[in-house]
Amino acid sequence: MHTVGRHRSADSRAVNLRTFGGSRLVTVKGAFRHAVFLKGDKCVDTAARDYLLSGELPADRTCRASP
Repeated sequence: MHTVGRHRSADSRAVNLRTFGGSRLVTVKGAFRHAVFLKGDKCVDTAARDYLLSGELPADRTCRASP
């Protein structure tokens, strides 16, 4: 998971990590915080929960941060 909006998060690094085999990228736009899992964002929580329960990686996706 990668948040867009934090001044210390380098978007290019997250995208570069995506080039490793067996990885996915869940991007959260407008999240001005580091922690996004279990913070009320259904898109993020669903991707993480489904992975943790099934072991199956989610598709790459872009989520909008919850207010």
